[in-house]
Amino acid sequence: MSRLATRLGLSVMVLAAALTACATDEITRTPPGLAPAQGTALTAEWAEIAAGLNVSITDTTATPCHRGEPRCLAAVVTEMEARLEARPCAHTSPFAFTYLEMTRGVANEVASFDDAALISVVDARFAQQYFDAFDNWQLGRIEDVPAAWQMAFATADRQQSSAALDLILGMNAHISRDLAYIVGTLVASDPNLREQPDDYLRVNDVIAEVKSPMLANAADRFDPNLFLLDTDLTAQGAPDPVTLIADWRTFSFDLGRRLALAETSAQTHAVIAEIERTSTAAAAVLIAAEGAEGTAELAGAVAGLPQGDALFLDAAGRRNFCERAR
Repeated sequence: MSRLATRLGLSVMVLAAALTACATDEITRTPPGLAPAQGTALTAEWAEIAAGLNVSITDTTATPCHRGEPRCLAAVVTEMEARLEARPCAHTSPFAFTYLEMTRGVANEVASFDDAALISVVDARFAQQYFDAFDNWQLGRIEDVPAAWQMAFATADRQQSSAALDLILGMNAHISRDLAYIVGTLVASDPNLREQPDDYLRVNDVIAEVKSPMLANAADRFDPNLFLLDTDLTAQGAPDPVTLIADWRTFSFDLGRRLALAETSAQTHAVIAEIERTSTAAAAVLIAAEGAEGTAELAGAVAGLPQGDALFLDAAGRRNFCERAR
């Protein structure tokens, strides 16, 4: 096992440990950016849908998403494509690409879900959280960007991180934080919802189906080292990425359910603070795992790999590799 693969395995293990450890820490701060300004749509399809998404999740007529029409997730995918095309080789692009591919997977399988309308509106609202955070960051409205996203975007802007770290930081912010709030709205519409619904679990199956081709394409497009995220690191004590994402989603479901069922403002504040702290702490340990010397270590680590298995890329190398791959 190469040191590069071992390093990625360490990052995954650190993240898994952070999810467990953060759940028991004292609440230390108030979360920022609970009501971010709405982002700016790049496509007419998404602009039409986003304008009505904030109505009740149980309103079955409000938007194409609430009605379960195929054009809902098609509009989400189109918006994601436009956003990726606008910044095709940015350090934020590996996450944008993998999120797009996962959303395509759900859109392709939505007819197999028990409640296509509900999964559509939940997916659209979930994407809206990411769009808003990204747009607020780009416009300098930092106070409207959640802390976990601030850490992901700031790391990407510094252009000193690996593509794997940029990707995982985006996943952490979106799943550990954003998803908990989406689950909160879902459970609020059905307080008897005690366990993850079948459709919620079905998304894990979709992720498992798209993971390998998605990461292979990401490695071809952004950084060949991304293929290591599809490497079996269980022997190193690291969970499989699909298992990790499923655990992430379970953790967020539990937090979202607690948020929806909170009976007092103090309880609500406590759960919100836990969501924000957990996602931010996970980002911090991921960044620390790569470390200030991470670039140099990654450069040395690839020397132990067979020729052609991986290539160390600094910021200029990542940009040139991506531009050649387009």
